[in-house]
This record gives sequence, structure tokens and C-alpha cells, in this order.
Amino acid sequence: MQMSGHSPGNLPKVAFSQRVLITVGITAAVLITLLIVWFARHVMLLVFAGIVVGVFLQWGKRAIMHYTGLPGLACLGILVLFLSLLLGGLLAFLVPVVIQQTVQLVQEIPDAIERVEAYLYRFGWGDLFDNQSGKAGEMLFGRNRDELMKSLKNIVGIFSTTFGTLFGIIVIVVIGIYIAADKGLYIRGILSLLPLRFRPRGMALLANLGHVLRWWLLGQSMSMLILGSTVATGLWVIGIPNAVVLAVFTAIMTFIPNLGPLIAFIPIALVAMAQGTLYLVPVGIFYVIIQSLEGFFLTPMIHRKVITMPPVLILATQVLLYKLTGFLGVLLAMPLVACAMVIVQMIYIEDFIGEKGPAQAR
Repeated sequence: MQMSGHSPGNLPKVAFSQRVLITVGITAAVLITLLIVWFARHVMLLVFAGIVVGVFLQWGKRAIMHYTGLPGLACLGILVLFLSLLLGGLLAFLVPVVIQQTVQLVQEIPDAIERVEAYLYRFGWGDLFDNQSGKAGEMLFGRNRDELMKSLKNIVGIFSTTFGTLFGIIVIVVIGIYIAADKGLYIRGILSLLPLRFRPRGMALLANLGHVLRWWLLGQSMSMLILGSTVATGLWVIGIPNAVVLAVFTAIMTFIPNLGPLIAFIPIALVAMAQGTLYLVPVGIFYVIIQSLEGFFLTPMIHRKVITMPPVLILATQVLLYKLTGFLGVLLAMPLVACAMVIVQMIYIEDFIGEKGPAQAR
């Protein structure tokens, strides 16, 4: 009796031309995907920022549902309304003060730089300062006040390389609200791309990623609030002018690990030097103490619930993303690294290699 079908030795072979076409097709698909990612990298960062906001809103929505028993959409509406009123109140209080102090600060910084140069010349360091930082200062700030103001505007324009500040914020908020309104829709869509046997593992991976993003944003928000209010109070007590705008800038720089505190201290030191060289000593001591408490106590206490991230990896990612995407990439470097480490840990180390790493909270 002759068996139907093909025996193992008689399996049909794919022609060489077909294998070439398949290889070319896969290569072309990968290249096209990489090109899309490259040209859409700014948009993808906005989407990622929206996902972070959506995960946080979903967490708040679930908390309100737990305590009130109201429907999900109603709880989301309450949360968005509360956050809008809170943000609106803060902006109504801070914006006039920040604008006024920013104008004063921009006018004072060139004079402060001149005072620093005169101070260095007095101790014989002027020539060294000119040789080492003259070109860098010209590149960053220019030779006159107009160029300085132009440079400051370029630095402040976080979303300027994408679609503009306001439109970027709107995109992030809208994406976050949509995700928080029906997170399950997007999770089911992602899981539907996986084979059935991989979907439980995919769900666990998504849960871990949500946990990382949620705690990162909560930790950074708490650090911003505590550090900003503490710096504003401390500078006001010491007698440094424009304390509010300096504190707001310090709070924003909290989103940038490693480099943020150093960047934030530069305008503080310049303003302190403009008031007198003796002001720099208490300001420096105060700033080091505050940043040490934030860096060694507050942030580790919050982020230990997420994942331990190597500082060198974060710094390298910040530099790379700054070159590729601008300042927004620097702000999102830490959550991107955290998510990448979770993916590598679960998919490569645990599933592919078979080595069990530290358990992640679900």
C-alpha cells in the first residue's frame, strides 16, 4: 500500500530563486521598518510619553474606582478634572512670577558671567578660563545678550524639534486619556499579535512594563515637588533673587538623572555670584545637601520598587537620545532604559537563556 504525501526524503525543496526572494523581502521589510522608526523617532517619543501618562492615569482611575465604586469612565473624568484644576491653579500662581523672574534672570546672567570672569582674573585664573571655556561659551551663549537670549529660548523649547510645545503636550495628554479609558483594548491588540502559547508571558511582560512606568512617573513627580519647593524655600531664606524660577528649573532638571542636578546648579551659582562671592558658599552647601538627600534617599527609596539601573547605561542613553531626538529624549531616557532592561530580563535572560533573575513586582 502506497502512502500518500511526501516522505521525509522526498519533501519538496524550495527553489534557490524563491529563497533569494524571501531573503530579499525580509531584509527589505527590516530596512523599511528601521527607516520608519528613524524618521518617526520624535513621534514615537511622544507616543511613549503618552503611554507613560496613560499608565499613570489608569492607576489613579483604578484607585478612585476602588474607593468610590463609580464606573471607570466617571472615575477617569474625576481624575482628569482634579488634575486639570490642580495644574491650572499652579500655573495661575507660578506663570506670572516665573515670567517676571525669567526676564530678570536673562538680564542678570550676562552681568553675572562678567562678575565670575573678574573674580577668576583676580586670582590669576582668567587666561586659563578664556582658553578653556571661551570657545565653548561662545558656542553655547554667544558674545552678546541677544545671542544669549536666543540660546536660552532654544534650550527651553523641549518639544521644538517635534511639533511645538503646545501641540506636543496635547498629543501626550490625549494619548494618555485614550489609554486610561480602555487599556484592555490596546493590551488585547498587542497580545493578538502573539501565538496563543506566548500570550500569558506577553501579559506578564506588559504588566511589568506598566509597573515600571507607573512607579517611575510617581517617583519623578514626588522628587520634582519636594526638590522644587525645598530649593525655592532655601534660596529665598539665603537671600537669592529669582528663587521661584530657579526652583522650577531645578524641578524640571530632576527628570534628567546624573546630568540634571549639575545643569540646574549653573544658573543658581551665577545668580549667587552676582550677589557676592560669599553667597556661593551657603548656596553650594545647601544645594549639595538637598541633592544628596534626593539622590541617595528619596529617589532610591521610590525606584527600588521598580528596577536597579546602571548609571553608565542611563548616561550613555541620554547622550545618544540627545543627539538623535533632542531634549525630549533626555527626559525619557530613564524610563526607556528601565523598560528595555525589563524586556531583556524577561525575554532574553529568563526565557531564552533560562536563568531566573530577581523577581519583578507585578
